[in-house]
Amino acid sequence: MKYIHTIYYLLLCSIILLPLEAIAQNQTIHGKVIDQATQEVLIGVNIIEKTETNGIPNGTVTDIDGNFTLELKSSKGLLSFSYIGYKDLLLTVNNKTFLNVEMTADTQSLDEVVVVGYGSMKKSDLTGSITSIKAADLTKMSSAQPAAALQGKAAGVTVIQSGAPGESPVIKIRGIGTTNDSNPLYVVDGILLDDMQFLSNEDIESIQVLKDASATAIYGSRGANGVIIVTTKRGTQGKPRINVSAYEGIQYALRDHLDMCDATQFATLYNESLKNEGVTDGYYDNPESMGKGTDWLGEILKTSSVRNYSVSANGGSESVNYNASFSYFNQDGIIDKSGYERFTFRLNNEYKLSKYVKIGHNLSYMHSKRDMPLGGAVQTAYRLNPDAKVYDEDGNFADSGHSSKQNVVADIHYYNNNVLRDRLVGTAYLDINFLKDFTFKSNAGVDFNNGYERAFVPEFFISNLHQQQTNSLSKTWSKYKSWLWENTLTYSKRFKNVHSINAVMGYTLQEFNYEDLRGEGQEIPNQDDENMWYLGNINNATAKVGNTAWSSSMMSYLFRLNYSYADRYLATVSFRADGSSKFGPNNRWGYFPSVALGWRVKEEGFLKDVEAISNLKIRGSWGKTGNDKIGNYQYYPVVYTNPGNCDQVIGGVHIPGATTVDISNQDIHWENTMQTDIGFEMGLLNNKLNLEFDYYYRLTSDMLLVPTIPGFVGAAAVDTNVGKVRNSGVDFTIEWRDQLKNNLNYSVRLVGSTISNKVVDINGKKFYGGGLLGGKAATITTEGLPMSSFYGYKVLGVYQNQAQIDHYNSLDGNSDTPYNTLYTVKPGDLIFADTNGDGKITVDDKTDLGSPLPKFTGSLGITLEWKNFDFSIDLYGSFGNKIYNGKRAARNANSDNFDTQFLKRWTGEGTSNSEPRMTFEGNNWEVSERFLENGSYVKIQNVMLGYTLPKELSRKMNLENLRFYIAGDNLKYFTKYHGFTPEVGGDALSLGVDNSFYPVAATYKVGLNLTF
Repeated sequence: MKYIHTIYYLLLCSIILLPLEAIAQNQTIHGKVIDQATQEVLIGVNIIEKTETNGIPNGTVTDIDGNFTLELKSSKGLLSFSYIGYKDLLLTVNNKTFLNVEMTADTQSLDEVVVVGYGSMKKSDLTGSITSIKAADLTKMSSAQPAAALQGKAAGVTVIQSGAPGESPVIKIRGIGTTNDSNPLYVVDGILLDDMQFLSNEDIESIQVLKDASATAIYGSRGANGVIIVTTKRGTQGKPRINVSAYEGIQYALRDHLDMCDATQFATLYNESLKNEGVTDGYYDNPESMGKGTDWLGEILKTSSVRNYSVSANGGSESVNYNASFSYFNQDGIIDKSGYERFTFRLNNEYKLSKYVKIGHNLSYMHSKRDMPLGGAVQTAYRLNPDAKVYDEDGNFADSGHSSKQNVVADIHYYNNNVLRDRLVGTAYLDINFLKDFTFKSNAGVDFNNGYERAFVPEFFISNLHQQQTNSLSKTWSKYKSWLWENTLTYSKRFKNVHSINAVMGYTLQEFNYEDLRGEGQEIPNQDDENMWYLGNINNATAKVGNTAWSSSMMSYLFRLNYSYADRYLATVSFRADGSSKFGPNNRWGYFPSVALGWRVKEEGFLKDVEAISNLKIRGSWGKTGNDKIGNYQYYPVVYTNPGNCDQVIGGVHIPGATTVDISNQDIHWENTMQTDIGFEMGLLNNKLNLEFDYYYRLTSDMLLVPTIPGFVGAAAVDTNVGKVRNSGVDFTIEWRDQLKNNLNYSVRLVGSTISNKVVDINGKKFYGGGLLGGKAATITTEGLPMSSFYGYKVLGVYQNQAQIDHYNSLDGNSDTPYNTLYTVKPGDLIFADTNGDGKITVDDKTDLGSPLPKFTGSLGITLEWKNFDFSIDLYGSFGNKIYNGKRAARNANSDNFDTQFLKRWTGEGTSNSEPRMTFEGNNWEVSERFLENGSYVKIQNVMLGYTLPKELSRKMNLENLRFYIAGDNLKYFTKYHGFTPEVGGDALSLGVDNSFYPVAATYKVGLNLTF
């Protein structure tokens, strides 16, 4: 064995020392290439030495950090730098060993370089569907979550914002293909993660969204829902540069479409409901004298502050590059005790050990505190009786009377729940360039996420129905850690300036571990002293503890080959094999191939001289990806032992017993997603006009679902591969950029996506969701319909008189048989449609009422730059979906308030044919089209006006750049929906059901960007 280790050691030394031997023979030049205006590194710049040997060009390209190394044939060599979208540049070496190169953008011909899985490429050479978002677009939004800034920036990406501070938005790429976790994979500086919450917007250099299988298959089992690659800012060689960003802002809830009845209106509708129900008492005597009453939503919503401060230092030398940053974010929340505070530290360094070997690290630490909002506070405020008061005459919290909900202001006051989180995410890497065309990279990453949650409710008394008899405390400590080790070998070669090959192969390992410890108890003495809120102070008789843990691991092999012939004909082939511990031995491995072709038509002779067409590329791809986001150990049966429930005594003998809790599925395996993409990219008029179009077809098969099993089995089912879901549509981006004679630069960008979703097969099963009051279901997931389709009764109108009721009763030929068998109806009640044609209304007449998924989403962005001023406006819209207004449908039979839509109710013949008479229950409260609303909207997503200090003044102040701006986010929704926001999410089986969400807030802010 020792001889094997010796041979391995000698081989490794040979690989490292081989380039060093060449140094003695020829001079080697190193350098970095950056954009002259933005100082950002340029990836993939072609560098050719003009001195040729035997007619074979001597050249290289810059890496992901903009660095290059080239062995020269002449010590005074002339180097040519060329890069699509930039002016060509010639530089003489003159015995130099390092070059700082700044290239100037050619505004008439722009092209991106994007980061792809395990590498980078020029966008012109891509065969997959990838969208790139730059740092400037991310810092516009006032959110702690960088993912929120993706809304409207990438075609095919749906982002549903959350108003709750610290909560991540919901992101879906090209629809929803699973009832399991359908969130994308995040890759931050090479480490594979489930989110990017720990990042500050200011630390991000760029984000690439990988959408089709050609781009995502290299991530195999985790690529089915799309991949978001994040590259953070890194050091650049040169003098230190200090960047400061700061803003202060205010936030408030947008309430344009959420009008509640005041006390007089409520009492009027309440009395009317009692009358229609035939109740003889409980009436309000004089509604007109009750006035406005309490605006409960106004009591819990407030104007709050939001602020962000960030400072970074960037620089480097020939041997070390560094970027260090610190950020602070604080958002109070528009509801008390719902704030979020975060500190972020980042250190990205790279060290050049030799001309061919470098190491580096990307480290990020986050500490956050989130005050968890009281669950259902908005829904409670929505339903509270406006006749109830917040405080009594003595200034104490008042009882809410006979309302079904309790004083929500008091509940918020007494409720205490906060979560502290410490998270360390980092990677360390080793790069070795050898044999001129090979690069070996070893990358190790870790994610340590420790959480601490404390919830305390003190003892209090407001009324017999609203009290906490003993105080209670619960605490949870959680620890999540994962590590990743990736080893890749890349070969990049250009032959005779015609054939280009880039191949990467690799081997990866990743492991995940989680454990939590929970404790709770009651009766803490001196409850008003927060220093006493510890489990050691509880009454031991009330103590409870719990402990949960799980682990999983994955091993992978990957390969990708990119080939280009004459920069015209492109091909990409990739393959990944993943083995996961989540699946049994028979199905542990999944295999995920892809293939893509591209044709740069513009490079053909018949188009090369056509000046009107600057770029034209056609591409197509096919591939398979997977999804393993299910629970652990599902191929194991779970057995539960409990002496009280399982053990038996037979004949005086104690016999231990056990029962099966979860049955197992030995055949459980990967969800597979097959995706086909056909697209083209076109640039016209010197790339002033750029178009990108993609058609995609995405079929998820073997979808993992939990089937319904008979109750006598006595155990819970586990996931089973039974489903197929199809998503298809088109993505497009149209952008126009130009400069007018008066030095006005402007651009207009239109992004759009269509989505068609359909459940193809789930073995004839039906899955219900919606979570409405009383356990009613508002959605159905079944074959032939989109996922989570709304399911209920179609409404034909309102019965205007008894004659109309009699007419419907006679439709089956027997007037003595009621048309509506569900309830006894009266004039003013809703008319349901007989969808199955049997002449009566039964539960079998429930039918598809529409989809929560939009048919089209899009954005419009306009930017203007004139002299030292800049202006931008972004609009975002979603169209063609419906929302089930669950909060309107959630009414208690005796007391809940109504929104003003109920004032349009039927009060007599001809008064309304859409809003029924007032009742507390019955036909009018069934799941039907009554509570279904148009979910389409357009919103003013962001408006920003900035002014940059002239360079002459900046220099006098020893500053490189100083910019001031004012901006606003989420300023206005244009929608017919009656809710705080039409951005309604939900889990995969309950999409689009609004049971009351934390409102999305409008933000106004002022800020500055400073560099010196």
